[in-house]
Amino acid sequence: MKTIMALCLAVLAVTARSQEEIVVTYTGQRQLSRAASEAIRASGYTPVISVDAYSLHIVGGQSWFQLDSIRFDEMEEAYYQKYLCWERTHKRYNQKAFVYETCATQADGSCYTGQIQYLAQVEIDRSRLRKLLGFSCYRASYEAGGHSYEVWFTEELPYPDGPFGLWPGRGVQPPLLPGLVLSLTDLSTGSHIEAKRIAILPVAELPDACDRAKDIAAFDKMGHFEDRKQSGIKLSGPEIEIGKWYSAWAR
Repeated sequence: MKTIMALCLAVLAVTARSQEEIVVTYTGQRQLSRAASEAIRASGYTPVISVDAYSLHIVGGQSWFQLDSIRFDEMEEAYYQKYLCWERTHKRYNQKAFVYETCATQADGSCYTGQIQYLAQVEIDRSRLRKLLGFSCYRASYEAGGHSYEVWFTEELPYPDGPFGLWPGRGVQPPLLPGLVLSLTDLSTGSHIEAKRIAILPVAELPDACDRAKDIAAFDKMGHFEDRKQSGIKLSGPEIEIGKWYSAWAR
């Protein structure tokens, strides 16, 4: 209890001391939808399940959420090829703006900018209480992009943020909540992500801002995959070890 109280007091002081940042480490497992899994199996292949690690950094009125590493739980190595690529979403709350960065289009500028579109239609159930990393969390639910989501958030960390922002093809759409999301589940597919560690650290260096960010409306998801084949890190066959963590931050 003393440790939790000390962390909460330190968190409240972060906004006054810009030299410090909150760092939340998440791990998550990405699942395919049932329809996608059945289609892959009907083609004679095994769906690939990945277990990913992410980190969220919060300092002042901004944050950045990034993919740190990927682990593959099952695959057919003779068929599967994976292109690892660094990604990061930098959110600026005061301007309600974000910048999405990816290595996929390094040749012509690797970042896109857009406005944060908060989802206001969120149902909060304060009768449901859960402890995560010692923090009291309430349950909330919402829908976005045809998927239903369940989140657990804590008001003890009063930041309207969480593991949101990667692959923002239609913009960043976090639920408008009075606290930090520590657990998120896509009820439509079973994909989930949960905080595993929270720390307060000195700010080492803020990410560089993009000089020539393009509008997020110009983001081409299919082109992103094609560009990855040219600029990403290709792992296949004997280069892949099941259960090993591969860094996504190799530029």
